[in-house]
Amino acid sequence: MLNMLISLACSALSSALMMGFVTPNIWITMAVSAVIFALVFMLLTRIIMKKVGALMETAQKDMLAKPD
Repeated sequence: MLNMLISLACSALSSALMMGFVTPNIWITMAVSAVIFALVFMLLTRIIMKKVGALMETAQKDMLAKPD
């Protein structure tokens, strides 16, 4: 959920900067902001899932090591 909020903030910031400095065209700004949102969201999700995968691998090894 936090990665979605961060992605939305990056998208809004890029939208504001583009409207102020690059182009006043709302369609170009929306397209670029959507791409930035998607890229940031995928990057953050990938990083988080790698950490979760490593944690799950450790937990699986611990579960298999105990002969209860």
